[in-house]
Amino acid sequence: MAGLYPESGGVYQYLYRSLGSAPAFICVLTVALATAPSAMAVLALTTADYTLALAFRDDCGPPPDVLLKLAAILVIR
Repeated sequence: MAGLYPESGGVYQYLYRSLGSAPAFICVLTVALATAPSAMAVLALTTADYTLALAFRDDCGPPPDVLLKLAAILVIR
């Protein structure tokens, strides 16, 4: 696709030229409001979980959920 449309905008440019402005806008809106934030949340929770697993070994039990969520917030920032 990049060879056909050598412009910035990626998928938006491809959808805009092939299907029109409405589907391209819906795609960008979906990525901006749903896909990107949820992917960031999954990455933050996974990173926080593995980081806290280093501090809380098997003999201590799993870390509390509040600590996991706080660590995920710190990873995002």
